[in-house]
Amino acid sequence: MTKVKQRAKSNSPASRRIENTNTLQGWGKYFLPIVLAVTFFVLSPALQNKFVNLDDPQYITENPAVKNLNSENIKAVFSEQFVGNYQPLTMLSYMAEYKLFGLNPFGYHLMNLIFHLLGTLLVFLIIKKLSGNDMVSFFTALLFGIHPLHVESVAWIAERKDVLYGFFFLWTLYLYITSRPNSDSPSRSAMAEQGGGNTTAPFRAGGRTVAILFLFLLALLSKAQAVVLPVIFFAVDFLMNRKFSRKTILEKIPFFILAFAFGLIAIKVQGKAGAMQTFQYFPFHERILFSCYALMTYLHKLILPINLSCFYPYPETNDKINTTWVYLSPVVLLAIVFIVWRYLRTSKVMLFGIFFFLISIVLVLQLLPIGDALYADRYTYIPSIGIFYIASSFLVPHLKNKLIMIISSVYILWFCYAAFQRTKVWHDSIKLYTSSIDNGYKAAIIYNNRGAILSDSSRNEEALKDFTSLVKLKPRYPNGWRNKALVQERLGQKDEAVKSYTEEINYYPDDTKNYMGRGTLLEGKNDFEGAVKDFSKIIELSPNNGEGYYARAEALGKSGKMNEALSDINKAIEFSPDNGQAYNNRGIIFSMTGKYQEAVNDFTKSLQLKPDNIGAYTNRALAYKGMGKYANALQDMLTAKEKGNAVDENIINELKTLASPQPSPKERGH
Repeated sequence: MTKVKQRAKSNSPASRRIENTNTLQGWGKYFLPIVLAVTFFVLSPALQNKFVNLDDPQYITENPAVKNLNSENIKAVFSEQFVGNYQPLTMLSYMAEYKLFGLNPFGYHLMNLIFHLLGTLLVFLIIKKLSGNDMVSFFTALLFGIHPLHVESVAWIAERKDVLYGFFFLWTLYLYITSRPNSDSPSRSAMAEQGGGNTTAPFRAGGRTVAILFLFLLALLSKAQAVVLPVIFFAVDFLMNRKFSRKTILEKIPFFILAFAFGLIAIKVQGKAGAMQTFQYFPFHERILFSCYALMTYLHKLILPINLSCFYPYPETNDKINTTWVYLSPVVLLAIVFIVWRYLRTSKVMLFGIFFFLISIVLVLQLLPIGDALYADRYTYIPSIGIFYIASSFLVPHLKNKLIMIISSVYILWFCYAAFQRTKVWHDSIKLYTSSIDNGYKAAIIYNNRGAILSDSSRNEEALKDFTSLVKLKPRYPNGWRNKALVQERLGQKDEAVKSYTEEINYYPDDTKNYMGRGTLLEGKNDFEGAVKDFSKIIELSPNNGEGYYARAEALGKSGKMNEALSDINKAIEFSPDNGQAYNNRGIIFSMTGKYQEAVNDFTKSLQLKPDNIGAYTNRALAYKGMGKYANALQDMLTAKEKGNAVDENIINELKTLASPQPSPKERGH
């Protein structure tokens, strides 16, 4: 009878659920390989992606500093900023890759993916140490590896700094957690929740401490966002039931000193690069609202990562907030705080996860205004771990419920699909910007960058549409009107191009490039007076600008004012002595005024400086002809013809006749 009862008990639903859970836990040794394999598969389309024109040119493709791995360039990456950031280790990684791969994007994408996989591995190990639960570490690491918000950090070559600093950040954190006499004991957080275990021992001193500090330095040299790590140490201490004491504070002082130093460097570099906005741009109360809105959006997109973009502009139109969610965001956040405090404040995992998330994301909430984007997918790279840990810790105990298991599986599969597709979006610039526009983010920078790519691809009609949308959206966007003018010029819309340059000049009256563009167009329309005014403005703004004098000399010469043109071309040569075309133009002026020897000298100098200027051969030939040196003139004309210059055959025949020996009067008599 007893045996029957035992058999019946073993077949009960509760028993089957326990067996299910035990079966899942039995897969523990496969969890890490599964996480890494799924992450690699989901993000593998990145290996087929190209460079994009969103910072990739400044960092790599057009950056001479990365194209030679030498002492001079190494010194440069440690002493200079790049794209408004101080990140020498990141730049060194690009230099090494350029040595290996040149400008083949595959190598750069492969390294990004490898660093992300290493970071995912470390997340698994860290959460396993903190939770003592394979399944919690499995789900946390899986979410970290495949979350669609993390695609930007992996699939964008210019975001190497994210995966690189993330790797060293997590490695530092792992060593901190394991630097305890009982580091191999079961779950710290589980023990803390149950009130058991002695976790008050300090982390090991000596070599391990130096190693932790060194890895933290590497994280800081990769990206300044790592400065928050010493504060995260306190969160770990809290989760591991470590007593808050003088000793626990003192041991962190070297980390805070490093963090403070790199924080100051980051602020200085951002300010010097012009990335820091003034606090007057948005009033303080609006800054608070925007920060709340950004924080709410991060939480929303971590749960529901839809309508993603490579750039999220401030929610404002004509300097006015354009969505009520900005005003409602503080209320939403306060409601979340109330729920956590009311129902979940006893959970150390919950408090740790929230603290981890907030501390690691607070610097990018735009309280300290940097850049034109309010938030960005990449900023969640490390902070999201706190949220993923909370979600996994609350999910795992309920997986014995089949409905929850099914919903969770579908949810994660959707994440995998979304991340896989999002990785493909980063394939090239056109696809990337088109996706952002289609998702409703019609930001000026997106139209500008897509327009530039379309223009470079000779798709000028499409480029014009983008630049038109750009200036309509943000009339003051730097170079917006000028970019539109350049495309209009290519399309033959010269009158419209002049108007676009005029608009750019209205917004940026001190930019000489705008006067050069408009002046050149006016000169082409034979409006020499207007052209001279624009070129004179260039000289007024930049008195030592050889190009300004050169351009004005051309306009003056075409209007017949040779003496003034000669004066300007002399100035152009004085300020730009290597300008071969300037010597050519001065030679033309000398020829027109009968100074043939001076003309020949200038044409010869022009050819020395610019051998491909085959027109100078023709010009010198005509000067030689004026001097009566017909053989020299014929030789130059034949050289010009040989090199592909269109030459009048009648002139060649005339020079052949003139260069031929003439018969004497006696010979003519016979």
